[in-house]
Amino acid sequence: MNNEIVLKDKFVDYAGKEHQFVIAAIKATLKDTGTGYPLVMKIANGTGEALGCVQVGLQVGVSICNPEDKFSEKVGVLKATARAKNSDVALYAAHPGQMSDDLVRAYLSQEAEYIKANPEKYIKGYNDAKARFLKHQEMEKVKENFTDIEKVIVEGVKKNPTYLDNVQKYLDYLDNQTKKCGKQKK
Repeated sequence: MNNEIVLKDKFVDYAGKEHQFVIAAIKATLKDTGTGYPLVMKIANGTGEALGCVQVGLQVGVSICNPEDKFSEKVGVLKATARAKNSDVALYAAHPGQMSDDLVRAYLSQEAEYIKANPEKYIKGYNDAKARFLKHQEMEKVKENFTDIEKVIVEGVKKNPTYLDNVQKYLDYLDNQTKKCGKQKK
């Protein structure tokens, strides 16, 4: 039985960039507090019932490489392992035999699938970056469909923000005239 098990995987983000990641799991023997190992409690109708003790816990840590950086498996393992050592216990077992290497690998595989489906839970600012990227793509498509007049207007406004002020004054004037004409007919 290994005390540390590592899984390496990767996912492709919204921009088509590959993120490699490492998940480390550490099987930790829980400490006997003098009064016994931690208890597993069942809570029903506001009362607790002790179901037994847990002797082993699994701590998990994750390290995700920024696609702009060169992936180093050694660094990823070190970071994920350090994070696992500092994490809360994610999975408990009554005795070491219940925490097999196969069980831990299956758990890590499930965690890897969760990371792939939910990178925003692990990467700070992921959803904001995704939204900006998608908005940029949308605006590029809009720009591709500009008419010649729209291209001239955009360039004019980019050079001089007051470029359309006179046009707006005139449109306001026309709108005002239309309202006055509508009132006179009543």
